[in-house]
Amino acid sequence: MFTIALLFFAIVMTAIGTAIVRRYSLSREIVDVPSARGLHDRVIARGGGAAIVMVVTILLTYLILTGALDHWRWGIWVVTGLGFGLIGWLDDRSDLPVVIRLIAQTVIALIFCGLQYLQHPFVSTSAGSELYPIVVPILALVLVWFVNLYNFIDGADGYAATEGVIVAGCGAILIVAFSNSENIFIAVLIAGASAGFLRWNWQPASIFMGDVGSYFLGFQFGALVVVGCLDNNGPWLWLILLTPFVTDATLTLLRRMLHREKWWTAHRSHAYQLLVMGGWSHAHLCVVLAVITGLALLPAAYFVMRNPSSGFMITVAIYSITAIIWAAIIRRTYQRV
Repeated sequence: MFTIALLFFAIVMTAIGTAIVRRYSLSREIVDVPSARGLHDRVIARGGGAAIVMVVTILLTYLILTGALDHWRWGIWVVTGLGFGLIGWLDDRSDLPVVIRLIAQTVIALIFCGLQYLQHPFVSTSAGSELYPIVVPILALVLVWFVNLYNFIDGADGYAATEGVIVAGCGAILIVAFSNSENIFIAVLIAGASAGFLRWNWQPASIFMGDVGSYFLGFQFGALVVVGCLDNNGPWLWLILLTPFVTDATLTLLRRMLHREKWWTAHRSHAYQLLVMGGWSHAHLCVVLAVITGLALLPAAYFVMRNPSSGFMITVAIYSITAIIWAAIIRRTYQRV
């Protein structure tokens, strides 16, 4: 009952908070202007993800202060999450240079991964201490990539918010079914806050999530993957549920690099963008994402939770199939669009 109440509060508070942020953004002209590299043809307020940041942070802090969550581990989580949200908010307001963004993201990621690693029992051994300077930078790189891939995929009405709802919701269900992990709280809060924001972001969107929201949600999912790498259960649950986002963002980036394009600039060559330009509505795209996650990826994640030793192989198989589907979408839509 407590988690259901938490979900309800997150939905309602974020819906109200997004309305407030929308008025603020419009009054300060924090907006997205139509461009040749976007999927919209009208001026729309951005920065709505600030409501997600505030609600998740407030409720996590409440859980920490009441003793429901470990003070040290989750205190680090809250502070670093706020750091990523702040970078995104500054970027929404003044378009920070790419180098500045990456440096700031890397520093925060190193702090988070370093402090999380120190809490792991393995660190107390000599092998754990020796691996510290190797493992932490790798995990930080993973975290930075998740923050940015979520930002890359946030380009269609409701798309990133739908992913937040369905992935966190499915993750919460599996956590309840197979473990008694504290991660249930962050999963419920992400799902609820994303659902509350989706009220304003569904096609036709009246406000965009902005970098503040995409950086923050990317951090939350990336942090769950990082912590999964440090725990015995592995990161497979979240990697499987996030397959569409990870595959589209990663392969599109690699493709642009191979074609010697300016991969750090805005573009419209992601698979989801090509589908929209090819005739899919934003809502259709979101529904398909939810159906694939619920009917295909959730059962796969369930199987892995029941058979942890199969996690790596199942994850590789799912990403291989998704990569083939991605290549087919690119091949059939890119030239036509």
